[in-house]
Order: sequence, then structure tokens, then C-alpha cells
Amino acid sequence: MAAELKPHVPTLAQMFVMGCQDTSSTVSEAALKAVSSFIKEIGTEPEVMGLQCVLNPMFLVMASCLRNGSEETVIEGLDVIQEACLLEQPLINEHLQVITEFILGIIVSEEYDNDLKQTASQTLMNMIECRPKLMAKKNLVAPILTTLIEMIAKQDSAVAGVLFTINPHDGILADESGKDKDDDEEDINRLAQTTIDYMAIHIPSKHFVEPALSLIAQGMSSFDPQMRKAGCAVLGIIAEGCSDRIRESLSSILPRLLELMQDPEYYVRECACFALGR
Repeated sequence: MAAELKPHVPTLAQMFVMGCQDTSSTVSEAALKAVSSFIKEIGTEPEVMGLQCVLNPMFLVMASCLRNGSEETVIEGLDVIQEACLLEQPLINEHLQVITEFILGIIVSEEYDNDLKQTASQTLMNMIECRPKLMAKKNLVAPILTTLIEMIAKQDSAVAGVLFTINPHDGILADESGKDKDDDEEDINRLAQTTIDYMAIHIPSKHFVEPALSLIAQGMSSFDPQMRKAGCAVLGIIAEGCSDRIRESLSSILPRLLELMQDPEYYVRECACFALGR
């Protein structure tokens, strides 16, 4: 059926736009699901580029779904973005900033459950892996890092070592059952750390290390012990992926790191030791 519909993509695209803009949530959500299905069917064909005009209306529907609690529909939309990242066709290239802002809004919110956050973070990592240079070109590295560092800083729990105890086959976040507040905080730390590690590995060092070290230095020099903790933690996280470039800056990094190993706050000392070990 997809082959027969390819010549009609321009007409279908306009129908999808109208459907996404419909005042009825039932109609707009149905249009979103139709777009998702159609992109999956013709994703390998050049005609898929005719659906670019549908993406912004699609995100408006997803934002509406977040407000009315239709998280499963949002997950379906994010799944399509993940698939679009793998396409040779640059379907999402002009929308990376909008997608990134939308995803970060989900990740930092306390309102959404783990399934949605898991899908959102996985979508962001797919974008980082498949469009690393473009993410840097669109100046998205610093905003993403800033958000993730703030997420780590807001948690009361320790963060050192969380990243290196996870099994990637189990997913980033744990099952909801039997969880308490400490488990939720560990999940948030794991999500943030995993994403930062992905950035350090996939985004070219010349685009990543400078903003990363700048934000780390700000954190490590902060009056807020939570930010000092986060700065040390992030330094340890990126140590492996950015080792060559970090080696060039050791003369300025190590003195401050050694000072923080004697910080009055336990979590700061712990993360400073973690970073030095890395």
C-alpha cells in the first residue's frame, strides 16, 4: 500500500497537518498516529521528505498529549523520531532544536513516569549518536549539558559510580514496582550520567570538551555544594570519552580537584575521588 501512496505524499501531508491542528484531541491524536505509521512505511524512500511540514504540528499534538496525560501517544511519536534518526534522509535535521527542547522538558519534569522518560532519553541519545556534528553545529551541546548537570545537582543522593553499575540491556531506568524516593533519585542520576557519557563518546571532542570543561569548572567553583558535587561527577563521567583533550588541561583541573577531595561535604569529596579515579 505504501508504494501506491508515495505519489500522493504532498496531499497526505496537508491532510496530516490539518488533522494535527484539529480542535478535537481524538482527531489530532489519530492524525499523529497516522503520521507515525506512514513515516515508518516510507522512511527509506526520498518521498518521506514531503512530510517535513507535518513535524511541527506533530510536536504540538505531543505537547497537548503531555498536558492531558496521553503519555502512550507521546511515546509513539518519540519512537518515530528515533527511527527517523536512523534514516539517510535528513527528515529531522531542521527540527533538532525543537526536538531537544521537547525531550529535555520531559526528562527534567517530575510529572512523567519512567516509560516516557526512558523513551525520551533514548531518543536524545539516538540523536547524539546519529547526528553528532549537527547537534554541535546547532549549538545544542551546552544547553543539554547544563540541563543534565542541574539534574545531577538537584538530587540529594550520591552520584559516583551509578553509571558504571548499569546493564545497558536492562534500559536506563528501572522498573517502577517497589521503588522509593532513593530509587527515583538513582534513576535520575543514571539517566543524566548515561546521556552525558554518550555525548562524550559520540560528539567530536573539538565541539564537546570546551563547553563541558567550562560548565564543569563553574560547578566545581560554585558556592553550592550540590553544584560542586555535580561538577566533579561530570568530570569523571567524561574522563574516558575525552581523555586526550582532558590530558591537555590537567594542570588546571587537578589542583582544584585535589582541593575538593577535602571539601566539607561528603558527596563532594566522594565525587572528587570518583573523578580522580576515572
